[in-house]
Parts: sequence; structure tokens; C-alpha cells
Amino acid sequence: MTNFNDFLKKLNLDNNPFAFFTTENELKQSVDIFTPVNDYESILSNFSSDNSLIILGDRGAGKTALLKNLESRIDRKKIISVSITDFSDLPLHFDSKDFYQFLITKISLQLFSSLANEKNRINKLDQEDKILLSYLLQNFVPQVSKAYLRDQIKAIQVPWYKLTYKRFEKIIRDLFNYGATAANTLVDDFLSKHFSGLPPITENVKIKEYFPELDINFEENFLDQDISYFLIERILKIVEKLQFSKVIILIDRIDEDQRFENDAELIANYTKLILTDEKLLLTPKLQIIFTSWTTPFNFIKQYVRTQKHSCTIINWSNSDLENVLNNRLKVFSKNKIFNFKELFADDVIQEDINQILKLANSTPRDLWHIFSNLLRIQYDKDSLSNRIEKSSIGFALSRFIKNFNYFEYYPKKTNARSNSMDIFSYIDLLLKLDGNTFNAKQLKEKNQLQHSTAQSYISSMEKMGLINLSNPDSGSAQYTIKDPKISYAREKGIKIYRS
Repeated sequence: MTNFNDFLKKLNLDNNPFAFFTTENELKQSVDIFTPVNDYESILSNFSSDNSLIILGDRGAGKTALLKNLESRIDRKKIISVSITDFSDLPLHFDSKDFYQFLITKISLQLFSSLANEKNRINKLDQEDKILLSYLLQNFVPQVSKAYLRDQIKAIQVPWYKLTYKRFEKIIRDLFNYGATAANTLVDDFLSKHFSGLPPITENVKIKEYFPELDINFEENFLDQDISYFLIERILKIVEKLQFSKVIILIDRIDEDQRFENDAELIANYTKLILTDEKLLLTPKLQIIFTSWTTPFNFIKQYVRTQKHSCTIINWSNSDLENVLNNRLKVFSKNKIFNFKELFADDVIQEDINQILKLANSTPRDLWHIFSNLLRIQYDKDSLSNRIEKSSIGFALSRFIKNFNYFEYYPKKTNARSNSMDIFSYIDLLLKLDGNTFNAKQLKEKNQLQHSTAQSYISSMEKMGLINLSNPDSGSAQYTIKDPKISYAREKGIKIYRS
């Protein structure tokens, strides 16, 4: 039997284009396989300005890929770019001060990373600004990050490091006896000496050794100031004096924090303070690019000033999906495939193609999953074939629907009782209907529910994006199953079970 890689080569594919489903796993190919959404120019125009930008989309819509593309356009010699994907240091129930401290820590680390190979910029600061910069290094750059900065500096300036090592050789040997505290002091000392011109950041460092021309005394009131919006403004002024044009903060994957367990309301409450801080979002020289899963955003959108900030929803039409698929195949076939239809046998008609695109539900990631199933089904059926046959499509679509991770795509309540309604319970209600459009009475009768219960279920399904109101101007409310996977399963009699 031919192995799967040999089967792919028969289809003119050098590698499996559908082995991975996230941008993080495809960083090597990210530039080549990136395909702009249809309103990409509008997004790029807003990004090129100083406007904060909110990017919305369903799971798998390509928010991270878009953000990575925007990030690649940043000139890091002119802009401080801060990418945030880990929120574990920000408490579940945080206030503005917590968030400002979180941002200041992220900005400070990136600022010193940017200065590591351009430390001469520090000479442009006056003494008060230098003291503030030292304060940031001491209080907002974690020790583990200071160690990273130290290693980064070594890599940038090997000759300087060799000289420094000889100077500190005896001290380093002695410090082994002092434990972790002394080691941290060494890191601080190392960084202070590297960022020449900064006041020392540890008590036992002799100022005259480094700056004989300066007589510096710390102002304790200044160093103990409140962590507030004012401090962010001060940092931005320093950034400008260091001849960086602005700070861009890219916030991504906040909804994937494991603490939320995919609870849309928890995610919405967590992000509300960030997206409603108008003062921060409109701060000059600070640009925030924020991506959000659409479902939790809908819980708070009435509080967000979407007219003041650019708010874009990523939406892929069928032609858009074809373009992104074609580009992907071109990359993974090394320019041997330019049209995805070349993968299919002659008996596959446009109606089959339309069904595949429909089930992708305007989401590239879902389309990759469908094609992954198509390739596997065809391989299992005939490993010597060089095209995907019509008979494989139905099996592949059925497997895709049955194995789909509905818990990832749809929100759920954390700590819900085991007998409470979840996405699979709602799907089971919809599969019993006679059609994809229904009213409360039909849902009630087919599932033997009380009228009030049926109405409650409809409200919950509408809120989670499983159904939508199809006749808003009519007196008798009609609803339509929004997810094409559920519609297809109902029509074909496919059962969807909780795995």
C-alpha cells in the first residue's frame, strides 16, 4: 500500500497543506500563504494611521494570521511593537490600575529590548527621563526577562561582553555564595552598565564608578508614584524623545485563556474594561490593535464606541475562500497547483464544490479540516488514485461534521451542572425539526417542550450564534439554523454525538 506522502505526491502536493490549522504552527510559510480578506486595504489604511483597531471574527476566521501580517509591516527601528498573547499575569477580576501595570510591564520589556542594540538613543534623554527609565527597568522588567535581556545584549555585542566578563570574573565566582538575591543584583548591574547613561538600579552600586560627571539622587516620591494613566503618558513622551514614533500594542487570543473555559460571558466581562477605556484607546502615540472572537464581543458591543475606533469583522465569501485555498495549494505544491479544482476527478461537479464551500461556513480553518478529511478518505479508499473522487465527498463531509469541535466554536458556561443545556443538547433539538426554518411552536412540538422552555432555548441558541431571526419585520417569529453543518446533518440524517 502506498504511504500517505506518496499519495500526496500523486496529487502534485510536496507536503500536506492541511496538516496544521493554526497560524502559530505555520510561521515558516505564513508570509507565502497569507491571503488578504476583501476589505484588507481598509484595515491596512487604519493600521497605518494612529487609530486603534478592533478586529472581530469567528474561530478560525484568520484573526491571528491578519495580525501577524500587520505586525510584519512594522518598522521596529521607528516603532515600539508589543505583542501580547499571554494574559496569565492579568488577574481575572482586574481594575484599570492592574491593566495599566500590565501594559507598562509589556512596554518596558520591549522598550529595553529595542534599546539593547541602540543604547545611544538614551543620550537624548534629560536626567529626569533617565531616572524614570531606570525606575521602569527596576520595577517593571521581571528578573527572568532581565536575564533574557542580558543574553540578548551578549549576542549583540560579543566583544564588549568578553571584556565585561573578564572585569566581572572574580565577582561572578564570589556571587555563587550569595544565592538568588545576589544573582539578581548582578543582572541589574549588568543591565545598568549596558544602558550607559542610566542611573543605577540597585542600592549597592556606586554611582561614581559609572557616571563620574553626574551627581544623582533619587527622588523617592517620584519612584513611588501611583501606577496610572499618567505614567503611561510619561513613558510615551520618553519613547518619543528616544526617537520612536509611537507604541503599537497588538492584543490577540485573549479568548483562548484557559481560565475562561470558553465561557463567552466571562471573556466579554474580561475584555470590557479594555475596550471601553476611551482615554487609553485615543491616547496619542499609542495604538492598540485588538482581536476578538465575535460571540463574546456581542455581549458588550453596546458599550464599545465602535464609531470612534475602526471595527472590522472578518468575513470570507465563497470566492474569498477559493482564493485563499488556491494560494495555499500553490505554496504547498511549489507552483504545480493553481486551482483547487485540479485535485478533483472529472465526476465532481460545481454543486459538490458549492456544498464544500458552504460547510466551511465562511471560515478558512473549517475549509482546511474539510480538505484534510477529503484527502484521508480518498487515500483510505484508493491510495493509488491521483484525484479526489465524487464518492469520497459525502463520507468526508459526514466525518467532518461528526468530528467537529463544537465546544471550541460555541461558548459554554463554566461550572455548569452536568445536566444543563450545552451545544450538543441544542443541536439535538434542532436535528429533530422538519426544516431548517422553524418557529417556537414547531420546536416545542418536535421536542415535547413547554412553551416557555422552548422560548428560553431559542433565546440561548440565538445568543450563542447557533440560529438567527429570519423575519425580524414579521409578527410571527421565524428562526433559521445558522450553522450549515447542523442544517446538513439534519437533511442527511447524520447524528452528532458528544465525544
